[in-house]
Parts: sequence; C-alpha cells; structure tokens
Amino acid sequence: MAYGKRYIETLNTAFLQLHNLQGLLGKLEEGTYSLKAGVTYQQYLVLIVVEAGGPPVTETLIAKRLQRNLNTISMIVDRMEKKGLLVRRWSEVDRRQRQVELTKKGKDALNKGLKVGVELRKRLGQEFTENELEELTALVTKLRDRVFKELGQEVPPPPVGNAIRQQVMRLYEKASTRERG
Repeated sequence: MAYGKRYIETLNTAFLQLHNLQGLLGKLEEGTYSLKAGVTYQQYLVLIVVEAGGPPVTETLIAKRLQRNLNTISMIVDRMEKKGLLVRRWSEVDRRQRQVELTKKGKDALNKGLKVGVELRKRLGQEFTENELEELTALVTKLRDRVFKELGQEVPPPPVGNAIRQQVMRLYEKASTRERG
C-alpha cells in the first residue's frame, strides 16, 4: 500500500503527539498521586490490580495486568511491603509464586487514590463531549490492539467481558459515587 506525503506527515505528527502525551500524563499522574494519595502512580496501579484481582493475586498476575516485567513489579511490591501497604505470602499451591494482599493501610491508600483519580479524570475529561470520549476510546483501543499484534501477543478480548476490568470499573464507580454524595 502506497502512502502519500500528507498521510506520512499526519502519521508522524500523531505519534509524536501520543509520545508527548504519554510523558505528560505520566508526569501529571505521578505528581498528583504522590502528593494527594501518598503513593506513586505505579504503586496505585498495583493497589488497583490487587483489589480488583481478588485473592489470590500473584506478582506474576500484577506484572501481566500492568504490562511490566516481573522483576520491576517485585521491586515496586518490595517498597510497598516496607511501607506497610501490602503483605506477601508464599503460595501453598505453587511455592514459586508469592501472593499479595492489601493491608488496612493499603486499602486506605487505594481509597485515597481512587478519589484522586476521579478528580483528575473529571478535570481532564471536561474538555470532551461524551461522543468524543467514545470516539477516543475506540481509536485508542484500535491502536492498542495493533501494538499487541506488533509485539506478537494475542489481542485481549473486548474489555467488557474482562472480570478484572469490570471490578476496576466498579471501584471507580464507587469512588465517583462517594465524590458526588
């Protein structure tokens, strides 16, 4: 398939914008969650996966859900365990796996993080109509699916049927409801 000059310029511009946005969003989330929730954004994501995953949650599952290397997740979990946000136990079923559970302090940090996330998404989302958000979601999903293929990985099923995603959405909805009420 031949691509014209305008297509290539638009493609390059779009990807430069995406990479720039990725960095900016990461910087915003890191600063916001650290300041207002007392955890890094990566730690917040781990808290979400542990809560939404339901017991038992292993470090391997966390790494898979967050698209990170297992040793990266292990280092994050080490720091979180030292802060008292979670505990790890060796699995009784598979002694090679460590199961992760939230502590009371971890649940409190998660709840703070959920509130922070609701506030941040509202501020960022106020620029868009509902239709624009639906279109953005469809476009980002299309790109995400292509990236999975480029990585040689199976494209995950539509998110609607994903049990962990549904649980995360329930956590977000619960936090949004608390914010309104």
